[in-house]
Amino acid sequence: MIPIVSMTLLLVHIILNKIGQVLRREIKVMCSDNVNSILKSLNTDELKLFTWDKILSELKLHAPVLTNILLSCTTKTKAVYKNRPELLDL
Repeated sequence: MIPIVSMTLLLVHIILNKIGQVLRREIKVMCSDNVNSILKSLNTDELKLFTWDKILSELKLHAPVLTNILLSCTTKTKAVYKNRPELLDL
């Protein structure tokens, strides 16, 4: 029988490995030629129109897990969700 601590560590390792796979897939999509991202733009006119809302929209569309992780890491308290319900719409 496997001790509970070893089992827990194994599960954590498996979960982190799967999350890593998902994140690599999402980043690969964002970097692909099929995605027309403002992050890859070299056009000065497009860069003049840069907004963080555009970045957030792109990330929500092409990298929802990464977006959710980033928003979770940068949200101070659950009280923020009351003032910003759009954060829950991932």
